[in-house]
Amino acid sequence: MSIITRITGIAGALTLAVTLAGCSDTAAGTGSNVPTFAGSAANCEPLPQPNITPDTPTIAILGTEGDALASYAQDTGVVVAAAKTAKARIIVNGISGSADAPNLLANVVLEGEGNNNLARTNDLNCKAAKVDEALDTLTKGKSAPTPNVFDALNALAGNLSHNPSKLPVDVVLLTPLAARGGGIDLSDPKTLADPVAAINTLAAKGIVPSCENWRIYGVSPSTGLSDVMAAQLKDFWIRYAHKCGGALVAWEDHLAAFPSTTPVASADTSQIKVEQTKTEVTATLASDVLFAADSADLLDPSAPALGELLNLANKNAGKIVITGHVNPTGTGTGAGLSLQRATTVKDWLVDHDVDENRISVIGKGAADPVYPDPKTDAEKAANRRVVTVIHTEA
Repeated sequence: MSIITRITGIAGALTLAVTLAGCSDTAAGTGSNVPTFAGSAANCEPLPQPNITPDTPTIAILGTEGDALASYAQDTGVVVAAAKTAKARIIVNGISGSADAPNLLANVVLEGEGNNNLARTNDLNCKAAKVDEALDTLTKGKSAPTPNVFDALNALAGNLSHNPSKLPVDVVLLTPLAARGGGIDLSDPKTLADPVAAINTLAAKGIVPSCENWRIYGVSPSTGLSDVMAAQLKDFWIRYAHKCGGALVAWEDHLAAFPSTTPVASADTSQIKVEQTKTEVTATLASDVLFAADSADLLDPSAPALGELLNLANKNAGKIVITGHVNPTGTGTGAGLSLQRATTVKDWLVDHDVDENRISVIGKGAADPVYPDPKTDAEKAANRRVVTVIHTEA
């Protein structure tokens, strides 16, 4: 099924399943069971350069190459339907693992032109089919394990360097945003822990383009990341958009609304979950933040989370009980590892001037899991934790 047909089901605005003489919109097979964006503009006349005025809206779709792009069909349907309603210019560029991703696969204004209704409808269908064909081309490209979004954004800035339109540019990123490029790797916890340094590294290499008046949409941006890393990644992109002159206006699995004008809320990058009553403060730290698998040695990126815990210990004068937990499945399910991890956290606090006499440690092993029969990585991660209860008064 082509994306043009899917657009009809999503937007409900125009029926695009009609095949008109002069512009056939037929599905193209791919030889696999993976759904693709399969439109064809083969029977359309070559499209002229788009006629862009100061009042022409601009929408750019930057899509990751490979089969994964097919999972964004719902989002491209929403975007293309909105582009047709607004008579907007739409650009389709690719995101790959290098700087040579496909560029300007589509560059059309989705407004039907011609001397009568049939001609205008035919022209609009051909332009929409060009967008469909561009997305289909991207789905057939080679997938990149870590897409280089930074070079893709720079390529788009070059495309728009002489844009006659004075309206905001909506830039839709259909890709995981744990990007690598320009000497930084956003899948690395150390990089995410210092987003300002990462952005400065990119800027020093000239790959933070001017994105003035851009509204940037992150769709399925943090796929596969822990909650902490996802929040840090969101914080990076909020800062990145601000640095280049634009705004991040969406950070969601699928577009709930398009276009959007409201910047997303600041990310909560706290690495500990805190619950408080009048008598005690309970802080839960994911063990993945603190320790490598089957280890009680602290990771370098654990310092911010432990710093938050230290602040809580210093603000409250009572006894501290640190309890380690491990997952009930896999290796390291006994009490030994959980006790070692709890003791490591205790030792860190003592090294940072917390009175050792205040602290006791417990190793619960796999007892008291959040999820007794974990099925997903997220459920397993929730079981692996260090819980610290700090009494508010001595």
